[in-house]
Amino acid sequence: MMFLRDVSIHADKAIVSTHKDGFVGKFARDVTGCINLFLRLIHRKIETAGTAKLALTFTNNKSLVKERHHMYPEQPDVLIFTWLFQFDKYVEASELNKKKMIFSAMTDCVKYLATQYEWDARPLNEARKQAEQDDYQFNGYLKHSWSSPDSKWRVRIYYECGLEFLEFSCCLFRNRSKTELFRKKMGRVVPAQGGYRIEESNGKWLSNTQFELISPTFQRIEWGVDFAEIMTGSNQ
Repeated sequence: MMFLRDVSIHADKAIVSTHKDGFVGKFARDVTGCINLFLRLIHRKIETAGTAKLALTFTNNKSLVKERHHMYPEQPDVLIFTWLFQFDKYVEASELNKKKMIFSAMTDCVKYLATQYEWDARPLNEARKQAEQDDYQFNGYLKHSWSSPDSKWRVRIYYECGLEFLEFSCCLFRNRSKTELFRKKMGRVVPAQGGYRIEESNGKWLSNTQFELISPTFQRIEWGVDFAEIMTGSNQ
């Protein structure tokens, strides 16, 4: 049994003649949050006959729309496809509408492929409805948490992905409590498709009050926070 588990989206390089100043590269970053949201909403819901990943190219040229199956022999589970996208309209749209355009185009494309390959399209309708209700936000806590050396406290990491940023915040809890006491922004990185996985963010306590988060980027950026003042106030 195989499920659709990954998607990549890139803009057709031919649009550089009309969309300059690094737009193609920026668009590849813009779509990251929508892709991650989509994958979260369809996780293990779309069973396919051998397709694990969709490699999509968005273009504004109808003559370039074509379908190529299993382009790379070493990646027989990757389906490559081209889909129309209104880049002129996208450039002028608000951030929310940009997310909506990306998510809608991606969902429409996968729905078309589902029809062609007889995949169940119902999860796509549900994903689109849920994404719209949540304003296409991709955020939340990482699954992992870290207990302090003295076992009195616990840290969870909250992430938020915008079109141009992926931001991490360090959240303090009493151990075994669900009430967040304090939140400190740690830092931002630039979104990147396939360059890292958010859940690969790692952290460690340096002492009973100091915590360090290591970003999931290739640069392995380290951010630190000292909760000493907050912990002292919470114990009063």
